Amino acid sequence: MAISYPVSLPSTPSFRSFLQAGNNTVGSRFSEFTHAGQFFKWQGEFWAAEVELPLMVRADADEWIAFLLSLRGMSGTFYLGDTSKTSPRGTASGVTVNGASQTGENIILAGSGTLKKGDHLQIGSGTTQRLYCCLEDVTL
Repeated sequence: MAISYPVSLPSTPSFRSFLQAGNNTVGSRFSEFTHAGQFFKWQGEFWAAEVELPLMVRADADEWIAFLLSLRGMSGTFYLGDTSKTSPRGTASGVTVNGASQTGENIILAGSGTLKKGDHLQIGSGTTQRLYCCLEDVTL
């Protein structure tokens, strides 16, 4: 039986701890004479996470071991989001992307209410699904 990616996380037990961070690829160069800096923002951006699982019974441990082995090292994929951020802190509802093929650092959204700094947005589906973080308070 072939494994289809992205694979799903085991449902139990939940994480004992969860730490998530956004990473940007930025190059820098400093003058050895003036110490003035230049910075180059590259396209590479990604999320990283560190999770800790609790002690568990063998059946649960076997589920997690099978999940990790099914990833085949770094070649497999799965979705992972912060379970404490499943809904916005603002009052946003019915949020959708307003217009196709958007590029750049800003996303035009439609909906009603507000999004607060730090609210997460999951956009896309399947292999095009991406996780974004709201960097400013926004009224839709």
